[in-house]
Amino acid sequence: MKNAQVYITDGNSYFNRPGPRLVDSLEILAEIIHPEIFQYSYQGQGWEKF
Repeated sequence: MKNAQVYITDGNSYFNRPGPRLVDSLEILAEIIHPEIFQYSYQGQGWEKF
């Protein structure tokens, strides 16, 4: 945990199964890791900061 940053994602919908949502999963991770660059608006739907 870097700087005590914890994020909660909807793993069942985005990370547990392969399929068309794979791109969404990558966008969620990009938005969490580099929010200054990527802004896909998944916060509140696909992930939350804890």
